Amino acid sequence: MRAKTTGLRQAGAWIAVWGALCVSAAGCGAKAGGTEPVDDGFDRAAMLTHIGERVVRPEVSAFAQRAGALATAASAWCAAAQGGGTPDASARLQAQQAAQSAWKAAMVRWQRLEVLRIGPAAMNDGELRDKIYSWPVVSACAVDQAVALRHADPASVDVAKALPNRRGLDALEALLFRADTAHACSPVAAPKGWDQLDEDSRWQARACYAAAAAADLQASGDTLSDAWKVGGGDYAAVLKGAGGSGNPWSSQREALNALSDTLFYLDAEVKGMKLGQPAGKVANSCGTADAPCAKELESPWAKHGKVNVVENLRAFEALLFGIGSDGVEGVSFDDWLVKVGAQALADKLRADTAALRKAVDAIPGALGTAIEDEAGRAKVTEAWAAGKEVSATLKSQFLTTLSLDLPDAAAADND
Repeated sequence: MRAKTTGLRQAGAWIAVWGALCVSAAGCGAKAGGTEPVDDGFDRAAMLTHIGERVVRPEVSAFAQRAGALATAASAWCAAAQGGGTPDASARLQAQQAAQSAWKAAMVRWQRLEVLRIGPAAMNDGELRDKIYSWPVVSACAVDQAVALRHADPASVDVAKALPNRRGLDALEALLFRADTAHACSPVAAPKGWDQLDEDSRWQARACYAAAAAADLQASGDTLSDAWKVGGGDYAAVLKGAGGSGNPWSSQREALNALSDTLFYLDAEVKGMKLGQPAGKVANSCGTADAPCAKELESPWAKHGKVNVVENLRAFEALLFGIGSDGVEGVSFDDWLVKVGAQALADKLRADTAALRKAVDAIPGALGTAIEDEAGRAKVTEAWAAGKEVSATLKSQFLTTLSLDLPDAAAADND
């Protein structure tokens, strides 16, 4: 299971937006306490307002739009695969490629929200997040089994009620980007009846399951968007009002701690899981050291792992430095550091983050290709080491200077 680096202090009494109700902050996973520190002159409300309104909300809205475009493209792929009873392989491939492009566009936006996981996507132990993207809990075999079941009896599989590894962006990747129609299961787990289907029927089954999964993804994206939308759940207003009467956040400090938690996605997921494990720099499922472990790659079929990391870093910088969707910086953690006399620390974080981004950009080609080559794996290792530098500063000087708490999962990380 993925490390739980976010959602540790996520509160939300208002989340009846999607039919659930947290009766208290503690009931939604928020930590007890939340006493405000001695006033240091920093405008915490301004930071919470800026992050909610200018950093997170635009990304949520953009993802919902991209998810809608993916649903449209996947539906077109299903129609092309059916072909009105006369399948046309060329038309089917063209529609599949259009859906692949739509998936990549949606994934770019979601990878930013993986880092900006505050509020709705993190509540209830990340329930909504996992419906959208369940990595690293991914199973192409589970997807293939669901595809075969639905093709044999469409009423037997409701994607909206499926387990996370049979829906969302990860399931759609397995459907859209594999070049052949062979299933991914062991012989004993082979999807019933799959091997007896002809090629056209297999593509039709896969494409039409993708259409259903993409429609489900669109619904989840709309749910998340509504939770942040003015006139909807307006979670930006909830964040802005942290510590106020009736607000699920008992204090501004509690909300700021939750924002700080999200920065540690860089530590466990980016540094450890996305770079360190495939390159063999930390413990992995292959049991290898300083050797590649392709099983640990994120987005292996779409070869999108490096892009994912780039977008994670974009969101990390947006949160740390308050970079809005318009590219303009507003009040955030760096300003807080400056306010308490830690200009040098703010400068170090900016320089080290830029060095990390440069190291990731220097990785040649796709991550899966890079780790199989000695020179390429060395570049991945350099990026991992640059990530360690940023993480070490976050865990020590950053948290100590701002009197913030270390997330539980980060405390257990030893790489």
